[in-house]
Amino acid sequence: MQASYLITFRDDARVENSHRRRNLESVLAWLAALPNRSEIEVVIVEQSVVPTLSAENDELFENVRLVHAFNPGPFNKSWGLNLAARYAQTAWLFLADADLILPAGLEETLDLLARGVQLVKPYTRLLDLTEAETLALDEGVLPAALADPNAGAAGRTALGEHVVIGGGVFALQSGIFARLGGFDERFLGWGGEDDAMSLKIQRLRPSMVQLDALAMHLYHPRSLPNLQSHEHYANNLRLLAPYRDLPEAAVNRLFEIQRQAAGNLRKYSPQTLLNTNGSSAR
Repeated sequence: MQASYLITFRDDARVENSHRRRNLESVLAWLAALPNRSEIEVVIVEQSVVPTLSAENDELFENVRLVHAFNPGPFNKSWGLNLAARYAQTAWLFLADADLILPAGLEETLDLLARGVQLVKPYTRLLDLTEAETLALDEGVLPAALADPNAGAAGRTALGEHVVIGGGVFALQSGIFARLGGFDERFLGWGGEDDAMSLKIQRLRPSMVQLDALAMHLYHPRSLPNLQSHEHYANNLRLLAPYRDLPEAAVNRLFEIQRQAAGNLRKYSPQTLLNTNGSSAR
């Protein structure tokens, strides 16, 4: 194994037919079909009260390391990916969303990492697929927009969203991920964690290459009418400020603290929460 492809997942019970499980399976089918699949281990951390993913009833999960992480509260992407990194057994990590597919760029990313590049962003543009295109992709039909060099750019910009280095899918040396302290686990729900990681990367200044390629975002209904309206978004924005403003020594100390705390499997277990609040049984 050369690289670990890390995903954290939760099905969205608030949205009928959320498509998140189907999208995850589409990503696994894409990975399984790669010519260099034997070089990549896949680790999935499922955040839920009880596990729903199993290799017993779905062969797509047979060669996947499944980790169930108890979390009855808000989805914590940062924690899930940090936890997945703890289970990774290779020197190169892909940090990945559960609904992104790379038509090209993954093999070149592996080659760049092998040549010593510390971090690779394998795409610069993101194509949001329609539901029909996503279903067709499952049947092996590629979207016609892939032939358009500007595909995906306008739609994301119109939504006020942009491709960031530390979001979607990016790959880096495991040692660089450790030096960064992983993702900041204080971010909850949607928004901010990818920007924080991007700012951390900027502060650390690893050697980096960004490929001129496109990624496909599989269709799913938006969980909220306005993604900025959820209860944790304002706090997520507040957490971003230190990454821009703290002096170098303070940033390094922040990375060190996060490195020590990242990826605790029992972070949200009842006993851990009791201990944290100083109310554990004697």
